[in-house]
Amino acid sequence: MTRRMNLLEYGSGIAPFSDYLLKHCPQNVGGVTIVDIPAEHFYFGLWRLRYKMDVLVGTDASLKGIEVGAGSTILPENTFDLVVMITVFEHLPNPIATAKNLFASLSNRGPGMIYEDFGATEIDSSESSIIVQRDTSDPNLGAARVERKATLRLFQDRCTLVDGDMGVMSKRLWKCRQAETA
Repeated sequence: MTRRMNLLEYGSGIAPFSDYLLKHCPQNVGGVTIVDIPAEHFYFGLWRLRYKMDVLVGTDASLKGIEVGAGSTILPENTFDLVVMITVFEHLPNPIATAKNLFASLSNRGPGMIYEDFGATEIDSSESSIIVQRDTSDPNLGAARVERKATLRLFQDRCTLVDGDMGVMSKRLWKCRQAETA
């Protein structure tokens, strides 16, 4: 019997990726954790997934919702086989810390895959304060734009790019190595 995977959908919104997996391959889902800010879209995602998991997967699968506040959310270590994070990095105040947290959360029993699309264009640190203070129409945080290159370099150091490219609007699938033990 194949081990069922544990999925983390970070910045989940209404949890479209988790919903898709539950619809099309429920037999492969062992657990789903969604993470987002406390808002209606997050609560709707939890409600919809709870219903589908009860009907399609059964009671042996787990569903967890983690609300993210202004501070950093520490994820459980060595837990998830697949992390999905679509259009999220560019909205975070510290994408490097989040990436490190995601790496630590990957299970050493599973494939260790991360799917992301860090879509912000890069700026250097000298420009960030100007953008943060003056450009209120930009939904991307200046801090995230400053850290984009270093965050993607961290992915390149820790992971192998399986699909996608390093373009600004590209979706990328990474196979990540587990952290070395000291």
